[in-house]
Amino acid sequence: QGSDREHHDEEGDAQTFALLGPQGFLSGQIARVSIDRRAAQARLDDEIRILEGLAIAFPLVFLSVAAFMTNSVMSRQIALQREQIAMLKACGFSNRQIGAHYFNFSLGIVAAGVVLGSAGGIVLGGLLVDMYHLFFRFPSLEFRVDYGVLGLAAAVSAAAAFTVVDAQTGRSVLSGSLGAA
Repeated sequence: QGSDREHHDEEGDAQTFALLGPQGFLSGQIARVSIDRRAAQARLDDEIRILEGLAIAFPLVFLSVAAFMTNSVMSRQIALQREQIAMLKACGFSNRQIGAHYFNFSLGIVAAGVVLGSAGGIVLGGLLVDMYHLFFRFPSLEFRVDYGVLGLAAAVSAAAAFTVVDAQTGRSVLSGSLGAA
């Protein structure tokens, strides 16, 4: 019986090989696999292009809104505290000391924003990579934090927050306007 099975298997293998041809695929399967691969590659290319655009657009929008809000809060706070600033100056405090107070206040806002934004970005980035694993079935894709980019984002956020400009005069609130108080 062993030889009958071997003979049957050899006959089936010969029929299968004759049907599939020398490449081992039906010609229709080759075309379908090729088309499927091109469609998947085009989809992946589109996703990468969209992510590249979002990597620029989202931080730009969020940083602009954060800078505007910090500017609004600091300008309003300084405008409301003009009398206190004048009293401090009358008591001998320098513009630098008073400016340092508001600078530290802005620094607190920036620090909180950087910590929360970095934590949220890391969590959401990991979830996005997990979603790509499910959708594209990459054999290997891991989420890595680029600390250089986080540092650059913190520096740009700080620069935007510390450049508080008085809307009426166009001068820096922390330098030029304090002397007029």
